[in-house]
Amino acid sequence: MLGYGHKRDWVRHAGAKMKSMALCIVLGVLCILPVSYCSPVVWTTQSWANGEIDSDLREHIHELNNNVVHFMKSDDSAALFEMMADTVKQTMASKEQIQTFVHDSLEAMRDAEFDIHAEYYWKRKGSGEGLCIIKPAVAGDFRIEIEGVSDEMYFSFLKSNDEFRKPMIGLAYMKSGAKWRIYSLRIGIVEVAGKNAPEWYAEAKDLYDRGYLLPAVLRQQMASACVPPDVFWHYEQEAEIIEFSEDLQSEINQSYTFPIEMSDLAGKPTVYGIEPQFLQMRMLPKVSYVTTHPFEDVQALEAEAQAMTPELQELFPGITIDASHLLFSAFSEPPLDPSKLYVSYGVVVEIEPAEKPE
Repeated sequence: MLGYGHKRDWVRHAGAKMKSMALCIVLGVLCILPVSYCSPVVWTTQSWANGEIDSDLREHIHELNNNVVHFMKSDDSAALFEMMADTVKQTMASKEQIQTFVHDSLEAMRDAEFDIHAEYYWKRKGSGEGLCIIKPAVAGDFRIEIEGVSDEMYFSFLKSNDEFRKPMIGLAYMKSGAKWRIYSLRIGIVEVAGKNAPEWYAEAKDLYDRGYLLPAVLRQQMASACVPPDVFWHYEQEAEIIEFSEDLQSEINQSYTFPIEMSDLAGKPTVYGIEPQFLQMRMLPKVSYVTTHPFEDVQALEAEAQAMTPELQELFPGITIDASHLLFSAFSEPPLDPSKLYVSYGVVVEIEPAEKPE
């Protein structure tokens, strides 16, 4: 959120980024087709993706995936612990840590259904230790990095079928003897409102280049919420996305100082923040402000929101780009304490979209 704020209320909200959660013992634990190189090891490798993988192996891994989802949904950390590789059990993932991970994941898991998004099987022959990097088959797609911890590894990405916000479970299995064990497990956001991090970034960059700072910031917040969706999944533009987010935040902090009092309007409403909200998969800006009108005076609150709209359009160029409505949350006191639940009154102002992003 730009400015000050607290937990949101009445329109689907993606700005409150889902906590990124992981269980793994190294950074980067995955490997895919089509190009791989390893250094300074002497390896020969083979990789298979999706339908290229042996059907019996795929079926077995799918059963393990189903068990993982079931144990996470049922808060059964003990059963999940037994699926871990010995190296994970002995180094980082104690039962207490897994219990915390599963409990923290419940909100994202409870009502979600997960389908296979992508899966990869990797084998190596040779000796040595090193980082294996697998480049994407398509320019602009993700790459995956893996520590060579086993001669056989299998990687599953399970994406939620939720229409609005898509959590994704990333699983890295390692072959230990005759059994497959979990080496890495993570859940993160891969898409918001049908767009992934590079897509939100491209939209934000376009708006920024056209001089629309606030709309760029709101969309870049969505890019930041989706990058990286996994510790071993990296977009080619990941460094650019992170740097652009930092630059945008710095620029808007220099351009605007919140709270902003609209002194030319009766009652002098004071804006404390602007954040992205979604209605039917469409991003709408939501303005949180303090009013002097009682919530019972609905007519006055609606008139105030109407009066604030052109002022905000002038103050924040492009705020209504591709927006059919401007959302307002009126508060009787500054919503500064994130641990406090504030009462607010919502007003929706219908507007003519300034233009649609190209």
